Amino acid sequence: IVSAATMVLSLVNTVAVLGFSGCAVMYSLFAMPVISLTKLCGLLKTYSFRANLTGKVAITGANTGIGKSTARLLASNGATVILACRSLERANEAVKDISAGMESSALCKKDSSNDPPGTVVAMQLDLSDLRSVRSFASTFTKSYGKLDILVNNAGLALVSPGSPKRTAQGIEIIFGTNFVGPFALTLLLMDLLKASAAGRIVNLSSILHRFASRDVARSASGENESHGYEDSKLAMVLFTRELRRRLAGTRVVATAVNPGVVASDIGRVIHALPIIGALFRAFCSAFALTVEQGAAVSAAAAAAPRPAGEEDGLYLQPYFLPLGLGLPF
Repeated sequence: IVSAATMVLSLVNTVAVLGFSGCAVMYSLFAMPVISLTKLCGLLKTYSFRANLTGKVAITGANTGIGKSTARLLASNGATVILACRSLERANEAVKDISAGMESSALCKKDSSNDPPGTVVAMQLDLSDLRSVRSFASTFTKSYGKLDILVNNAGLALVSPGSPKRTAQGIEIIFGTNFVGPFALTLLLMDLLKASAAGRIVNLSSILHRFASRDVARSASGENESHGYEDSKLAMVLFTRELRRRLAGTRVVATAVNPGVVASDIGRVIHALPIIGALFRAFCSAFALTVEQGAAVSAAAAAAPRPAGEEDGLYLQPYFLPLGLGLPF
């Protein structure tokens, strides 16, 4: 027990030093036994995501992890998906992988409606540079002229040693990439979303938004680096709430999504550590959701029918978490 506690505390301290607050890490770890218990008891059920997205145009990001799996789900159901990534080379590799998977997918073959799968196209977008955001929005608008689904799933959590600490405009890199870039992109594409018959905006957040400093100015300036991730995710939740207020009465729905504790590559900086990295990978493989399970939440927010009488500020997550429970940390 002492050894296990020491390992957990070591992991918490390491992650805290790399950029997360200790409280945020402890709360995240608290969620993992909940997931593990539901897995062992057979209570964690998965369902095939099915929706007719033929003719729909969607934008999502990331060439790995949740973003890539979200793109695969949307395209498998008929959507034209723009994979917007900083590295065009890696994005093209992801496009080839997704396309090859759709061709041999039993999911498509079992589709009784015989709707053909969609397509995935790579485009360059660097959310840490507002010039790139404007260029992408302009090029996309000219090329496609319509947009039905926008999934803002930037999730930069830790910065590798030697990597830039600021965006091109001087904003702290994590806050700028996770919030400022997606914020600008959403506003630039808003007219296209409003023109859609059923526009959807999906903003990825995290349970860690509960531990944000609530001092946006300090986070944006880089004075509060230890809370950059948490603050960026809180900003996405608040942005979603304001979008829903302003878009009331329109055909556009904005939803904040917590994908859950997912074994994705968001913690790749931790994975690279010699000993802690191995422990972290083992920990995640035992307790965390798969990237496909995490992506299903985003896909549901992007394509599921809007519930009748839903309240403003809709927040989706894959499992119950006792948000009101007072924890000792």
